[in-house]
Amino acid sequence: MGYVVSGWTGALAYLAGRLAAVLLGYVIEWVQAYRLHAVARALGYSGGLTASEQNFVNAYRLHALKCGKSTDITLTEEELDEESWLPCFADLKYEWPNVVARFSPYE
Repeated sequence: MGYVVSGWTGALAYLAGRLAAVLLGYVIEWVQAYRLHAVARALGYSGGLTASEQNFVNAYRLHALKCGKSTDITLTEEELDEESWLPCFADLKYEWPNVVARFSPYE
């Protein structure tokens, strides 16, 4: 449609703009992931956060805020203890074995 309306230069400009937007989006995501990786490493976490992981954490914090719970995402010692989360994980393994097989070494 761009070719019909504005000729080949309009279509080319549109495609160049789309490509620039995609590349700029990747650069912005990389910069944010790099910045958060530095912060996370300072806190003792070895991995960085991608945009999807950031969105998950933000959704978690928004939900916690609406429920009146703490928005702190640091794990307590009780949450790190395997005995605390193992029954829930066993239920997940029973209900959704394909998810456990796909995303967990605890098959």
